[in-house]
This record gives sequence, C-alpha cells and structure tokens, in this order.
Amino acid sequence: MKNRIKKPTFFRENNIKSNKMRFAFLLLSLLFISSESIAQTTLVKVVFIIEDFDTHKGISGALVTVRQTASTQPTLAEGKVSFNNVPVGEIEYFIMKEGFQFETGRVNVSTDEKTNVFRIPISKIDDKKM
Repeated sequence: MKNRIKKPTFFRENNIKSNKMRFAFLLLSLLFISSESIAQTTLVKVVFIIEDFDTHKGISGALVTVRQTASTQPTLAEGKVSFNNVPVGEIEYFIMKEGFQFETGRVNVSTDEKTNVFRIPISKIDDKKM
C-alpha cells in the first residue's frame, strides 16, 4: 500500500467554491482589521510658539523636537514652528537654543481644534551663576 499524503481539507481541489469563500472571508477580515487600526490613529497639526520667559517675545532659530513624530524643526522669526500629522493624545517635546536653558515637557493634543497651539516660555542661561 502506498503512503499518500493527504492535503488538508482547506485546500482540496474539489472544494474550489468553499476555498473562494474562505479566501474572501480572510481578505475582508484583514481589510476590516486594517481600517480599524487606521481609524484609531487621528493625526492633527500642532504649532509651538517659543517665547523668551522674561520678554515674552518669540525666539527664532530654536530647535523643537516632537518625540512622537521623530521630527526636529527650527522656529521662525516669531518663534513659531508647526508639525503636521501629530497623533492625538499626550506628546513630548524638546527645545534647544544656544544661550537658553534646554526645555522639555508634555502637552495634550486634541481634536477639539483644527490646529493645536502651545506657547512655551524658555529662560535665558544666567552667565553670572556659572
């Protein structure tokens, strides 16, 4: 007697109609799961305005990093910098500017506003204390 390896019933040739239905079900399941995970990640625009703590004037050339986007950008003349596609929820930022103290913090980004704007004051380094 010859030992024949039987194919699993899932892939038997005489079951083509059933195989097509299984494939369609698997495909629809994957599409549904993918759309669910995409829908859960809402992305918005965030603008930071970096200001001198004492004068409240915008600081240009400060480097701002948003950890969740892995992106670093410099501020413009008014101290503004914007990040697109930032996830909703708590985000962490880092600010560096020569002559100013390094600043880090967290803010909550929401979908309530089309653009979330955050004013962040940073202090000058006091050379007298060094």
